[in-house]
Amino acid sequence: MTLLDKDFLLTNETGKKNYSMSMPKKMPIIDFHCHLNPQEIYENKNYPNLTRIWINDGTFGDHYKWRLMRANGVPEELITGDGDEYEKLVAWAGTIEKAIGNPLYEWTHLELQRFFGITEPFTKKSVKRIWDKANELLATDEFKPRNLIKNSNVEVVCTTDDPASDLKYHKLLKAEEKENGFKVLPAMRPDKAFNISALTFDQYLQEFEDVSGIKITDFKSFIKAFEQRFEYFTRLGGRLSDHGLNTFHYVPATAEQIETVFENGRHNEPLTTKDVDIYATALLKELMKLNKKIWLDNAVSYERTTKPQSANV
Repeated sequence: MTLLDKDFLLTNETGKKNYSMSMPKKMPIIDFHCHLNPQEIYENKNYPNLTRIWINDGTFGDHYKWRLMRANGVPEELITGDGDEYEKLVAWAGTIEKAIGNPLYEWTHLELQRFFGITEPFTKKSVKRIWDKANELLATDEFKPRNLIKNSNVEVVCTTDDPASDLKYHKLLKAEEKENGFKVLPAMRPDKAFNISALTFDQYLQEFEDVSGIKITDFKSFIKAFEQRFEYFTRLGGRLSDHGLNTFHYVPATAEQIETVFENGRHNEPLTTKDVDIYATALLKELMKLNKKIWLDNAVSYERTTKPQSANV
């Protein structure tokens, strides 16, 4: 039984003909945003099982699956925790069989079909057969990370990277671009930089200071360190940023107010909702300026003058 056939979403003969005979089917994938792990791509080791490539852990896993599993009452141990990996897949099967109409239902079955040739519905009854067949394929060379990327006709992968990252594996992958046949580029995601209320905020600033080489004494010097990180990402091909703000309220403030909030945040002093909004507004405005200054206005000049071997912290 084939749940979703090769003509999925192509509802008439004209659509089928246009898709199969024209450019869309043949065009390469330029992936502007993903949560693939650059270290896994570089090391190019086989994934041990379907759970590891599908659900993973709390760092580089699939947060869409996590949210749906939580909504289904699955304990965190079987989502991002250290629960048994087969039991995690059983929990995902129990979730997805209740999710008909959710895009994840279709994505899950399309992935099984197009990568693994598995066409039966993914349920708690079929999960053992699917686990066994998928794991057998995942142990082959064709299912190593780099081959999965190449065989999917992917030319560019933009990963999600903290600005305080040293981008070690991006540097290593950049040296192997020709051999790989695809690019892996960093895309900046500064979630931790916005989390001024976190008890670890000052520790994060120290990491930022260490990797940028710029002493962070106030908000102004923090932005200076950010500029260094933008330039560093640029040297490795980075031109994109992604912001995961759950909510945002625009609250402008004076430079003195911003510095006061920043100082209180780094010392774990209590912050009001307005304080957090002041900080988020100020930081977002500065990052938008850097996006324009470094990744828009100067993109051509960076491309001409930057050499891979200069990409050092």
